[in-house]
Amino acid sequence: MGGRVSVARVEAAEPRGLVTHNEELRSAAVEAAVAEVCAAAAGPAGFRDARVVVKPNVFMPHASATTDPRVTGGVVAWLLATGAREVIVAEESSISTCVGRGSSTAAALAHTGYLELVASFGSPRVRLAELRDEGDEPTPVSGGLCLREVRYPRLLAQADRLVNVPILKFHLQTLLTNAVKNTWSAAEPLLRTLNHCWTLASALLDVHYLRPPDLTVVDALQPLAGDHSYGDPLDARLVMVSTDSLALDALGAWMLGFDDPQAVETVKLGASMGYGEGDLDRMRLEGVERAALPRCAPPALPGLPADFPPLPIRWHAGRRVGPGCVAYATAGLRALARQAGETAGQWRIFVGEAPEEPDDLGEPGDRVVFIGACSLQGQVFRNVQRRLYLNRRSEDLIVIPACPPMALRTEILRLVGLS
Repeated sequence: MGGRVSVARVEAAEPRGLVTHNEELRSAAVEAAVAEVCAAAAGPAGFRDARVVVKPNVFMPHASATTDPRVTGGVVAWLLATGAREVIVAEESSISTCVGRGSSTAAALAHTGYLELVASFGSPRVRLAELRDEGDEPTPVSGGLCLREVRYPRLLAQADRLVNVPILKFHLQTLLTNAVKNTWSAAEPLLRTLNHCWTLASALLDVHYLRPPDLTVVDALQPLAGDHSYGDPLDARLVMVSTDSLALDALGAWMLGFDDPQAVETVKLGASMGYGEGDLDRMRLEGVERAALPRCAPPALPGLPADFPPLPIRWHAGRRVGPGCVAYATAGLRALARQAGETAGQWRIFVGEAPEEPDDLGEPGDRVVFIGACSLQGQVFRNVQRRLYLNRRSEDLIVIPACPPMALRTEILRLVGLS
């Protein structure tokens, strides 16, 4: 039923640590809550004797940004109890995990407790997999908003049922990562990299609704506000379930501080396409009143902030700045401000199409950074490069190309010796 969301509160679920996973990988209280809301939202009939793929959100290096294993474990336990023939917990880690941080899906699954979680069931009906273990194949996207074809994992295409298990988080670029965005890893890595720019919201919807989940179970035990990697945890202790991904995203956006969830482009665009319910007032909420749900303060929307205390920053922005550059510039400089502080020195940041060229490029040792492919086009970059060379300051120039510049955070920290 569109717009119907079942919610359970789990008071006994202690919050996780901010860096490593909670040592408790299974929780009777969480499993009971998950079983209650899954039964209310979907019932067992559709999962009996089915081959089910369970898709959590596994993120490196901070396990607090990963779907809590206790929630995923609750989903697995419920599926086994309903008589599922096979339960496959499957994931392919984010581009920033595998490329930006040089890690792997296998390492992320081990680090966040998922290897131990699956082993704890001791059942041949439960196994762990990477989404592309069985390969992928070109799949047309009929009526796609921006995509025409995706190399889609056979593991998902051939599953009888798909259960989506995201963690609710703010996202610097899309504003929200929850139900819709959690299936993004079904797209091949190159496609994901190329579409992390102007077309991201449309591409997310295309991939998600290519094979919509049969059920989505949201880990809202401890949603992250402010940043999907290093965010501020909200002690909510909730599990939310629905067959309507868009309704879960709209409700999640409201919990993260958005008075109008349609400020999130995927919610607005998806609702206009008839994919689900994006209007809070038209939702049917079961288990709790919306007014009783915990909320964050309104988020600081992505933009080019004036400063990052204590970093002295000067922006030189072009006439058009892509959302990917805004997101990754913000993330990289926040990390630098947090880890390096005043020792990082002066920073002049060039971003967007045709950035302005300043008269003053600072003193030797001050960093001059060009972010993203757009900033490198035209005469400004060549002029600045020549001026730094003539003043024997070539080592002060940092160029982080690509669109969007996903390596920005790790590259900036590496350059100042903090990675």
